[in-house]
Amino acid sequence: MNVNIDLICPCRIHICPVGFEVDRIVDPVRKMGADRVYLISQKREGEDKAKPFIDQISGKLDHLGENLILRHIEWDLYSILNEYRKIIENESKNHLYINVSTGTKIHAIAGMMACMIFEDLANSLTPYYVTPEKYAEDPNTSEGEQLTLGCAHIQKLPSYKIDRATDDEIRVLSIINSSEVQGITKKELISIIDKSNIVELAAKSGDPHKQILANYRALERKYIDPLVEWRYISVKKRGKNSIVKVTDLGRNALTFLNLDR
Repeated sequence: MNVNIDLICPCRIHICPVGFEVDRIVDPVRKMGADRVYLISQKREGEDKAKPFIDQISGKLDHLGENLILRHIEWDLYSILNEYRKIIENESKNHLYINVSTGTKIHAIAGMMACMIFEDLANSLTPYYVTPEKYAEDPNTSEGEQLTLGCAHIQKLPSYKIDRATDDEIRVLSIINSSEVQGITKKELISIIDKSNIVELAAKSGDPHKQILANYRALERKYIDPLVEWRYISVKKRGKNSIVKVTDLGRNALTFLNLDR
């Protein structure tokens, strides 16, 4: 009888980047009793050297059926974090486990960062490391041959929460990023926010002059100051105006924190 595991909460969800290994993915999934597994594979054009490993993993986990999900993404830190965030939000009611021992070093870093940055988005979020029983004697293995064999130990790793910018701060950062290359003035930013109602500024006042002052103060306190502290924006004087621009760090943060991605 087929059972919809989504009706039985919480479920056990594994996120596993695929490199040139099989056992370090399959064995923990079996031993920890995963209900759904996301395989993270590199988006490639032409020949995919990881395909034999994906095929082997898929064959050994075929009992999962449609609950074995393959995602092809770019293998850079921010793309991986963005994909992990999407999965974590989608599986927020469940227990999530991220394998940080497979894939690349970037995957390991992204997995630990995701557990720390997005810890509050899930029922539970745990990174784990798999110690193999044996490493390949020859690192130049033939096609489809694993770099490691077996699963000697599964170690759940501690994860410490890292604060992130609020959703409203990220929404304002996105507005600033959408402006012209030369940046945006605070007056223009207030106008966009006021018309769009994307985020809240100051409470409405019957006095137009007081409303303008209140909006400027609210913009500074709620959004400009925090985003400067995050180093996501820079504010520079240009004549009588203050020009707000997104920094490279802020642009990278939008890659995985922007709610509209």
